[in-house]
Amino acid sequence: MKTLKFIIVVSIMLLISGGLHAEESTKDQFKKNAVYVDLLGNGLLLSINYSRVIVKKDRFFLSGQLGIGGELSVPMFAVPHQVTLNIGKPGKKSYFEVGVGGTFAHGTDWRNGRNDVHLFSYMLSPIAGYRFQGRRFFFRAYLSPLIQIAGYTYNRWAVTPYGGISLGVAF
Repeated sequence: MKTLKFIIVVSIMLLISGGLHAEESTKDQFKKNAVYVDLLGNGLLLSINYSRVIVKKDRFFLSGQLGIGGELSVPMFAVPHQVTLNIGKPGKKSYFEVGVGGTFAHGTDWRNGRNDVHLFSYMLSPIAGYRFQGRRFFFRAYLSPLIQIAGYTYNRWAVTPYGGISLGVAF
């Protein structure tokens, strides 16, 4: 009889705790991590990036991104990084994204047939765009002008109109 009572009590506790967990998981299905491919954008031509939500509130969240990329036709290596504020309605998957990022780039000078000059560059990038983050799907479209603030053989403070599209998976 004691064994039967024990089994009933444990079963009820497991059912209650399972129900609470199910309610909690359906309530907040927002994924804090994403891995995505960025076409154009801060990684120059193509980059692979990781995004992590740092702070999440009802109407906004703050995220940080870090990636690795470059250009395929030109030997150029890039490390893009960003911090963005994403603003949206509670429970929705669409956000207005605004923030600042940067790109460290390293490569060789391919102009005039030369490949012996190593280029180091840092570009600052203000960001404004749209972000969709669903259960699994991640999408971004944004404007991000590249502002040359340091580098070899470049004019200082050169501004290049730019933008990007990101596709990936949230987890």
